[in-house]
Amino acid sequence: MLAEANVLSQRFTNLYGRFDEANEVINQELDASTNAITALAQNLADINERVINAMGQGGGAPPNDLLDERDETMRKLAELVSVSSYTQSNGSVNVFVGNGQPLIIGSTASQVVAVRGASDSERMDIAFVSGGQTQIVTDKITGGSLGGLLDFRDDVLDRSLNELGRMALVVTDAMNKQQSVGIDLNGNFGVPIFEPI
Repeated sequence: MLAEANVLSQRFTNLYGRFDEANEVINQELDASTNAITALAQNLADINERVINAMGQGGGAPPNDLLDERDETMRKLAELVSVSSYTQSNGSVNVFVGNGQPLIIGSTASQVVAVRGASDSERMDIAFVSGGQTQIVTDKITGGSLGGLLDFRDDVLDRSLNELGRMALVVTDAMNKQQSVGIDLNGNFGVPIFEPI
């Protein structure tokens, strides 16, 4: 029985390790995605500046090659995160992420970074850095591969980890309680099989 109890505890530990590995993979993917978003946002801001200059020099005529390049960059950005855009009268495009977080205003782009969570340093949060200010926007991010990673972490990984923890607590408590009501050959009550979690 003790051998089986040890095997059971090892299974719980191994499952937790798998979930922990999955969380680390998600953290790495979040970091890579935010770096890609920042690079694309800076590229869009540079294109905006070139569009403004080209329209000014061309008497308001749209620079189609730059607009095509901007559309392609916007498409790549939309694969990573849900975006909305607004075209200004000077030809530049303002881009917003999630619930209206400004990513690009004219020729200025915010930096998107993955930072260690304040409440749990094992989880990455998404933050916007603009003008020296950092704002956590994890709960405002939707769509694209970045939104998919966050949804998977929140809806699948966290729930699975919580269920595993609850199961471990229930099994530990039930086994230890049953052990404590038994008496050994010397008349002593049984000691817990599992250490408290």
